[in-house]
Amino acid sequence: MELTSAFAVPIGHARLDPCDQLNRELEQLFLARETQEYRNLAPSHNPQEEMFESRVDLFTWPEPCIRELRNFMLESVFRVAMAAS
Repeated sequence: MELTSAFAVPIGHARLDPCDQLNRELEQLFLARETQEYRNLAPSHNPQEEMFESRVDLFTWPEPCIRELRNFMLESVFRVAMAAS
């Protein structure tokens, strides 16, 4: 993890290695769920026709690849917060 500062705002950079398998699993899952059931019905902007915006409940999905992504992201946020304080 790398921590830099921009205008007194900490910016964290984290990388998950290896990530190839996880990326493949996430890609397959996201493409399969690009359906009306998973569409965000109340987007915060006016999305373009070809743009798909999903609901915001990603981290509640039960799939192992989502749990792995969630764990990595939350751990990274915690590490940035600890390093910045």
